[in-house]
Amino acid sequence: MTRTLQTDAQVCNLFSLSPCLGTALFFIPPSGVCCRRLRDQVPCLCMYTQGMGYGQLLESGARRVAQGCGVVLPPCYIK
Repeated sequence: MTRTLQTDAQVCNLFSLSPCLGTALFFIPPSGVCCRRLRDQVPCLCMYTQGMGYGQLLESGARRVAQGCGVVLPPCYIK
């Protein structure tokens, strides 16, 4: 079952970021699909790490993917 949530006109679906797994886990450069999906899911990232309990599992990988895609992470990632 895929877990999806809706924010203001945004569908949050962590599994849509699966094209980014190679970058997050194995330091493979991100693909165009990965970067597009990351940009679509930026409004959901805080919820994934805080509200859904994925926390540190996503935090370092998300930073790596965001850097590779030139995406600015939301304030929840700035510590």
